[in-house]
Amino acid sequence: MTDLEEPTPRDPGDSGPGTERSDDRVGTQGWVRLGLLLLALVVLTEVAGPWGLVMVLGLVVMIFLHELGHFIMAKRAGMKVTEFFLGFGPRLWSVQKGETEYGIKAIPAGAYVRIIGMHNLEEVAPEDEDRTYREKPFWQRFGVAVAGSTMHFLQALILIFIILVFTGTPGGTLMPPTSSVAWSVQKVYDSCPAKAAGIHEGDHVVAIDGQKVTSWDDTATVLQDHPNETIHMTVVRDGKLVHTTVRLGSRTVDGKQVGMLGVQVQQKSPPVERVGVLSAIPQTFHDFATVAGASVEGLMRLFTPSHLRSYGRQVANAQRDAQSQSTTPATTTPATTPGTSTPPSTTPATPDSSSSKACAAALAAGTGGSRGSSDTSSLDQQSRLTSIYGIFQLGKGVGQTGGIAALLGIFALINIFIGIFNLLPTLPFDGGHVVIAVYEKFQEWRLHLRTRYLMDVKRLLPLTYGVIMVLGLIFVSSLYLDIVNPISVK
Repeated sequence: MTDLEEPTPRDPGDSGPGTERSDDRVGTQGWVRLGLLLLALVVLTEVAGPWGLVMVLGLVVMIFLHELGHFIMAKRAGMKVTEFFLGFGPRLWSVQKGETEYGIKAIPAGAYVRIIGMHNLEEVAPEDEDRTYREKPFWQRFGVAVAGSTMHFLQALILIFIILVFTGTPGGTLMPPTSSVAWSVQKVYDSCPAKAAGIHEGDHVVAIDGQKVTSWDDTATVLQDHPNETIHMTVVRDGKLVHTTVRLGSRTVDGKQVGMLGVQVQQKSPPVERVGVLSAIPQTFHDFATVAGASVEGLMRLFTPSHLRSYGRQVANAQRDAQSQSTTPATTTPATTPGTSTPPSTTPATPDSSSSKACAAALAAGTGGSRGSSDTSSLDQQSRLTSIYGIFQLGKGVGQTGGIAALLGIFALINIFIGIFNLLPTLPFDGGHVVIAVYEKFQEWRLHLRTRYLMDVKRLLPLTYGVIMVLGLIFVSSLYLDIVNPISVK
C-alpha cells in the first residue's frame, strides 16, 4: 500500500481510469517493454543460475501476494482501487481493466496498490468520496491495513507446513533448540589458551566453573564474559569426564573486552525428520511463534547503541574486511535453515595481550580471521542488516548448498520478519495505518461522535519523512555492505 504519495506523473501515452488507450502505439510499446523484461529474466538465469532465478521469482511472488492482500480486502470493502503495480518508477507495461490499471514498472524495489482517499490530505472527486478508504468503517480500514502482513504470515505457515511434512527438517522442527545441536572441538590452535590447557580435538565442553552448558552458543556466551580470567572446564573425552583449568585470552568488541579460547568447533544438526500431517499442524504454529518471537527480539535489539556501533563499523571497514577475506581461506556463516548442518566456526582474532596476538596469528592463518561464527564474532553478525540484494545472494547460496528445503526455510523466515517489520507503528509502514485507524476509532468513542473522525495526517509528516530518510540510509548502507563484503554461504 502506498502512503502519503501524490499520483505518479503518467507517461505521455499512458491512460488512466476512464480514458481510452492508443492501442496502435502505446500498446505495442508496452508489449515490447514486457518482452525486454522477459529477456532480462533469461539473462538473469544465465548470469545468476537457476537458483538465482528461483530466488527472484520467489521474492516477486512474495511481494505480489502482499499487495494482493490489500487489493482483495479493499475490493471487498467497496473501496476504489485505481492502480496495482509491481515495481516503481517508469511503466514498462500495463493494462486497464475496469477502474483499475495493472502493470509492471522499471524499478523492482517493491509493489503498491493505490486506494483513493487514504488520508485527509488527498483530494477526491465528490462522487467517489463514499468509496474512499477514509470513509469506510473501522474494521474495514483495519482489515485493509493488516492484509499485507497477514499474507506474509499465511505464506510462512504454508511453507513451514510443507517443510515439516514433505521435505523434513533437523529434529522435525524449523528451529531446533541449540541444546540439540551436537558439537565438538574440531581443531585446537597453537599458542592459544585451549592448547595450553590440554584441550583435545573431539572434546565437548559440558560445564564451565560448575555451570552447565548445553550448546556451543551457551559456551561461547560464558567465554565472552571471562576475558583474561582463569576458568575451570569440564569436557567429555572418549565418553569420560575430564576436568581442566584454562586462562582465557581476550579481544575487544565494541570497546568491551571479551574472552577468547582458540578452538575451531564442528556443529552438527540433528537428523532430518519428517512430521505426520496431523502432528505438523500444531508444530507449524509452534515454529511460527518461535521465529516470530525471535524476529521481534531481533528488531528490538537491532537499534540498540552497541549494535548500531557494530553495524557502523562493518560499513566503514567493509573494503578492508573483504580484502582480509581474500588473502586467507574464509570460513562460512552458519545458515539457520532446515536440512543443513552448521559449518565449522572459530574464535576470531583481534587480541589485546601479547599471548593473544600469537593465538590470533594462528587463527587468522588457519581460518581467515573473524568471519566465522563463534563466541565473539556472533556479536557482529547479529547486528548485520541485509539488503534485498544480500537476501538474493544469501538465498541463491543456500539453494545451491541446501536445495529446495533450505530455500523454503529462508522464505519462511523472510516472510515472518517482513510481516512483523511492516507492522511497525509509524508511517509509511502499514502499521502506521493501523495506529491511525485505532486512534480515530478511540476519538469517535471518546467524543461520542456519530460521524467519522479524521486524524490530520499532516501532523505526522515530519516523523514520516524522518523514517523514510532512515530507511533510505539503511538501504544504501546495507546494499554497499552486501556488494563490497557479502555474507558467504558455502
